[in-house]
Amino acid sequence: MGGRFDGRGYGDVSGVLYDVSTDEDAFPRQGVAVFLASKGITDYAPGSKDWKREVLFTLVHEIGHGLNLPHAFDDGRDSALTWMNYPSRLDPEVFWNGFDHSFDERERHFLCHAPHADIAPGACAYATRRSNLLSGGRVGDAAFRDVPEPEDGDERARPLLQIGSLKPHYVFGEPVFLKVQLVNEGTSALRYAKAFDPSDGLLTVTIVKPRGEVRLVRAPFALCQNHRLRRLAPGGRVAFDGIFVAFDADGAIFDEPGRYTLSARYAGVPGHILTAPETRLRVLHPTREEERVAILVWDKPLLMRAIGLRQPLIARDDWESYREAVMHRLPVDPGNTTPAFLTYTAALGWMKPHKPACAPRGYEADLIKAGAHLREVRAAHLPSGVVRKKRQIARKLRRD
Repeated sequence: MGGRFDGRGYGDVSGVLYDVSTDEDAFPRQGVAVFLASKGITDYAPGSKDWKREVLFTLVHEIGHGLNLPHAFDDGRDSALTWMNYPSRLDPEVFWNGFDHSFDERERHFLCHAPHADIAPGACAYATRRSNLLSGGRVGDAAFRDVPEPEDGDERARPLLQIGSLKPHYVFGEPVFLKVQLVNEGTSALRYAKAFDPSDGLLTVTIVKPRGEVRLVRAPFALCQNHRLRRLAPGGRVAFDGIFVAFDADGAIFDEPGRYTLSARYAGVPGHILTAPETRLRVLHPTREEERVAILVWDKPLLMRAIGLRQPLIARDDWESYREAVMHRLPVDPGNTTPAFLTYTAALGWMKPHKPACAPRGYEADLIKAGAHLREVRAAHLPSGVVRKKRQIARKLRRD
């Protein structure tokens, strides 16, 4: 926070992004300032509602520039009701009445999914980008940018994509995991990107529910990254069995009993868009308690987020209530992986420190607690990564 910006005749400027150095070794977009003595802010009584509104708007606007967002009007969105516009360019009354204190859809896509080199302060100068994510495209497009075009000639590589669930029947509310497998049935080596989760942007999973509703699995978050191509020898296969689809960014998927149809498309093999043959799984009709326990999760978006991110401390109170319900309400069923998955998730939650945004203190990592939870996990019908994680923790605890 400053007083007044007097440089270059801009005495009435309310805020700036510091990105004016011509030194190639400088780190741009590393600082912003709000000037409390500027006309746009001093038009209002200090501390008043409108004064706070102007200070907040200016601050978020400049931070947006720091994250490499341009003005909305510089990107052809003159009437956008966003932090990155100027209220004065519209009718201010219309702007403030319609503004919901958010970035618009294109800006949110950029903030959530831009490559690190485009968004990180210090990585590149303002308005310099390697992607065109802000000016169009859908979520996940950035991931395709770094997959090279196919090399000429070789048609001897014959990739085959397969998808299926880890077991054919699921208890109502049980966590559902899918397995995807890439097979090279050709006589030549195959190049592929090892990015088999929907969050990577290269695999698309479609689920048709019992009554015909089609759900495209939307990962709650996206990992836009450079996918290094690997080599798959003739006859070779590579698989990933940790695709969590019990719920996604739109909520619960398997929320009714019956038969579900699964299919997938994969764009991680240069020159190919692979489609997996359809497979099916069935969700069993629930008991009264199974339905009540499932709804405990589906009614709480923050709890679903905590489970999806494998960090129960995000919603600790809701998590404890849910876990207690699972352990004490559900009938003993060796085929139901819900208790084992919750114990595994609890272990992961203690493997890294966690500091809630609005809490006075955080939680330190505790490998002893993590190991104790993992020893209780029966890994049958859970992803193979569960077994690997158990071994990893056991080795680390032995070393310590």
